[in-house]
Amino acid sequence: MSTVMSMSICYLLRDKEFVSSGRSILRHSWDLGFCLLNNSFRDVDSMMQKLKIHNISEWRLTMVTREPADRFLSAFIDRCIR
Repeated sequence: MSTVMSMSICYLLRDKEFVSSGRSILRHSWDLGFCLLNNSFRDVDSMMQKLKIHNISEWRLTMVTREPADRFLSAFIDRCIR
């Protein structure tokens, strides 16, 4: 998942703490520690357990995939050039 998407989901899960700590999705995209292990899951079962979801049929699930070359270039620029 991209760092901006991770921070966006972090904001959705912990909006009050996110705002009160003065974070910004674009300015603090490198700081994933704020929501580390709170907004990414290996499978649907672990997500349901962590977020205390009892009826998955009431949810709409979305999957976002990125083209591999775009993902590589984005990571290279983020980690090596900035």
